[in-house]
Amino acid sequence: MEEVDKIIVQSLKQIGCDISYDCTMGDFTPTLLVDTVSKCLQKIQPSSRYIPLTLPEGLAMAQRFSIATTLSSIISTLNYRADIGYQTFLYPNEVDVRKLLMFLIEKIPRDEEAPTTEVGNLPCDIEIWRKNIKETILEGLHKPWTPQFCRNLGNARNFGCSGQITNFKPHHNLIFSVEKSLSSQKQGQHKTITVFQQTATQKFDLISTILHQNSIDLYGGKPCSHEDQHKFVPKQNQTVTALSKSESFVLKNKLDLSPISNLTEEIKNFKDQNANILAVRKTLTKNINAIKNEQVEAHNELENMQTEVKIYERACLVLDNPKENTSKLETLIQSTLERRKNLDQQWQEFRKPMLNTIEGLRTAKHLLKTKNVKEFQETIKQLEITLEEKKAQQKQLATELRMIANDRAAPRKEYINRILEFISNIRKQRNDIYKVLDDTRDLQKQLNSLSAQLQRQFCYTDDLLFQTAKHDVHSKVAYKLLATLHSTCNELVELVSKTGNVTNTSREIEVQIDREKAKNVTVRLQQITEDIENFGNLIQNIRTEIHDIENEISKA
Repeated sequence: MEEVDKIIVQSLKQIGCDISYDCTMGDFTPTLLVDTVSKCLQKIQPSSRYIPLTLPEGLAMAQRFSIATTLSSIISTLNYRADIGYQTFLYPNEVDVRKLLMFLIEKIPRDEEAPTTEVGNLPCDIEIWRKNIKETILEGLHKPWTPQFCRNLGNARNFGCSGQITNFKPHHNLIFSVEKSLSSQKQGQHKTITVFQQTATQKFDLISTILHQNSIDLYGGKPCSHEDQHKFVPKQNQTVTALSKSESFVLKNKLDLSPISNLTEEIKNFKDQNANILAVRKTLTKNINAIKNEQVEAHNELENMQTEVKIYERACLVLDNPKENTSKLETLIQSTLERRKNLDQQWQEFRKPMLNTIEGLRTAKHLLKTKNVKEFQETIKQLEITLEEKKAQQKQLATELRMIANDRAAPRKEYINRILEFISNIRKQRNDIYKVLDDTRDLQKQLNSLSAQLQRQFCYTDDLLFQTAKHDVHSKVAYKLLATLHSTCNELVELVSKTGNVTNTSREIEVQIDREKAKNVTVRLQQITEDIENFGNLIQNIRTEIHDIENEISKA
């Protein structure tokens, strides 16, 4: 176990725990155990923020219990199979500490797995997001390209509908509101219905409506009959030239009356109006700010005038009856002087004892300073002596460490060889256990076969003796003896099985006793009793404070 403890300590030192190399599992105090466990949990769960780092010392037992319970709950979420609770941290044991630290060291991720868990201090969900994007892009690339007017048809077929669901229906009564917009600009109204609004409000296709309106504009709004259509079916070159000429003619006639030009004129008017409104707004804001400043100045002047008016009113009241008012003022001045003299006398009476107390405190303070200076000088001398001794010890230890450096820090190969020896011993023990199990199975089979044979022989002899016992006296005696022998043999078998069970239970009890001895139950009981006494003292102090507060409240 000492070698296992050394391996655990070395792995904890690699994490960054403040533990000496000579430390064993029995040397772990509650504070040291909480520090090591918290560091291990930070390595296992770096994103968690609710891991307590230290254990408070002193009489803060409630905080100690809460921290121990939180650590035990976090470890239990990591699938720790052994028993764990606040007692494992507050009252540590060698066996429990060893199991817990081995479990946490196994759960710590290796250095090779660290970059895969985080990418730039962000979770690994970004990689999943990137994979989903790649999959969607690949699916889009593998699909065949379809034009825009066929996509609705494809979506409808995917949903199980027929291809006739896409409507290429044109709007026959399409209105380009040019004249209305010009008249509305003169009247100040700017509400015009666009081509997009006319096709969106009803179920019509925009492209088909524009093509239909263009054909009407090209041919002057004349409807074509079935006979006339055959006239326009000559060669493609002639049709293309005719269409180009008609388009140029129509465009020249409708440049001035196009809706785009009207819209641009409306936008220009709106921009001019907006600029005028913004200029007016700026002037109005400047005027408002000037008025506010004038209001503030007038308010300040009004306050000053009110104070002057109050002084003037008081002076006027005094000047109405000058003799009486002057006499009243003289009496008030005399009374205030007398009060001042009385207050000066009272102040001197209080001042003298206070000055005496201040002088006494100053002298006491000076004496305390001198005493403290002497004590500090003595302590400084003692510390200098101890420092010299520690320096000498440090030199000795440094020399010893240089001498024992190679023996103390065991190399990695030695640990690997020891681990391999442990593994070989475990394999040997496992093979021995398998051999013992095979032997016990063979013995069980032999016992079962022998018991079956004996039962058969007993039944056969029982039948023979029972048949002969009717005619012969000696066979009766033999039958009775056989029955007694069978009963005694069954009793012996039961006693042997009971003795085996008793020995097994005794061995289990001895193992449990050894475990309890290793756990140092007496020390843990002493700690628990001390904690209970501390709790009792805290409760008594709280009760006394509550009683004092209640008395103060009742007096108030």
